[in-house]
Amino acid sequence: MRALVVDDELATRTLLIGLARANGLEVTSAADGDEAWELHRADPFPLVMTDWMMPRMSGLELTDRIRASQRSDTYTYVLVVTTLSAREDTLKAFQAGADDMLSKPVDAAQISARVAVARRFLAAHARRAEEAYLSSLAAMQSELGHEHAALSTNLAALSKLYRGQGAVARARAFLRREIDVLLASEGESHPRLAQLREELTALKSM
Repeated sequence: MRALVVDDELATRTLLIGLARANGLEVTSAADGDEAWELHRADPFPLVMTDWMMPRMSGLELTDRIRASQRSDTYTYVLVVTTLSAREDTLKAFQAGADDMLSKPVDAAQISARVAVARRFLAAHARRAEEAYLSSLAAMQSELGHEHAALSTNLAALSKLYRGQGAVARARAFLRREIDVLLASEGESHPRLAQLREELTALKSM
């Protein structure tokens, strides 16, 4: 799993990078929030470990930007690593969108436990996202099935209509031929002419 480690202190950043790699993470690092944001915006990380107090952009500002840009089908787990530990600081971190908070100095056991929690959370989120995607696909297929059935019904009705109109056209042509034959052989005196003309007039209105 890819992880972004963010801290303006080189010693702490180096320690976190080593601990993250020891837990099987593919690590990229940044020295402040601005650099971290550019890296994350270019290719979002599943896990971000960030310091709070940094120059330019703080860890909470970075967290806020990550949450604002996050898509519904992906998630970035944010672990804030800081010297701050007061209750109000913890609440402020969670309100900004952090998933977890760890007080410095950190050790290997703490990082291992936090990484394990992050992995479980991200795996569960991925399953939910996949289930939601499959559900939306099923809904789309169902909707397309209804539309296909409606289209088939409409096509059948149109086909029936066209067949009916073709029969009317053929009947009109037949009556015109009959009238022409009678006129040529018998003239206007033939008693059937009036009936044929009435039938032809009736067909013209169809």
